[in-house]
Amino acid sequence: MLVSGRIALPGRLMRRLPRVSIGSVEAMLETNLGSGHASTRLMRAVRDFVVDPAPQNYFAIDRAFIDVMPTAGERAFTRALQQSEAGQAMLRDRYLAPKYTLDDLARCAPGTLGQAYRDHMIRWGLALDFFPPETLLNDFRFYRARTFQAHDIVHVVVGFGADTVGEMGVIAFMMGQAQRHLGVGVSTMTFLYGGLMGALYSINAAATNRDALGDYGKAVSEGWRIGELAAPFPNIHWEEKFDEPLDALRRQYNVAPRL
Repeated sequence: MLVSGRIALPGRLMRRLPRVSIGSVEAMLETNLGSGHASTRLMRAVRDFVVDPAPQNYFAIDRAFIDVMPTAGERAFTRALQQSEAGQAMLRDRYLAPKYTLDDLARCAPGTLGQAYRDHMIRWGLALDFFPPETLLNDFRFYRARTFQAHDIVHVVVGFGADTVGEMGVIAFMMGQAQRHLGVGVSTMTFLYGGLMGALYSINAAATNRDALGDYGKAVSEGWRIGELAAPFPNIHWEEKFDEPLDALRRQYNVAPRL
């Protein structure tokens, strides 16, 4: 069952990365999401991700998490989204960018968001359709679809790469944004999901590259700070701003520089 307000355990996990274990993650999930077939599938996806944090295992967690999330949790998320100023603007516009290619972005001038985004995608070997399509059944699913669509643009604007450290930073950024701008229902689910992914990345690092744990902690701290300070991102139509200077956009939306 989801607790009301903030979920404290994922927050503690994010601050105590070296001491996280798969057992503590499973206990957190069972406490907040209960048991059952869908929960078992989520646990299996969690264990697969710890062994190999590859994209297909990330998506397996994402889908299992959505399937296991209580209906009450989805309703609370949607209600908070509908009641927050940033969420209202997003749901009113229901903006989804038209299709474009990386070749289309080649015309963007140096220093623009479009050029920086194209460079990011090429550097990390990412495709524009990297995230699986989302069925737009309701406001919650629309939020997910737009969040996925803008995910790597957010990486660029905030200043994080697409490695595991960068993903930790963007997850923390989203948590800071949710806490500041989107209300309890959204922040609760964002905290739970963000805490889960942060814990899993750290467990993998503890087994494969312990030196990265310090970088993870710094990325979480920076991402959270930037997310809380920045203007709300959900309804920014980034794809219409590809020709604008990236530095100017960061100033416009109060994106603090990374330390």
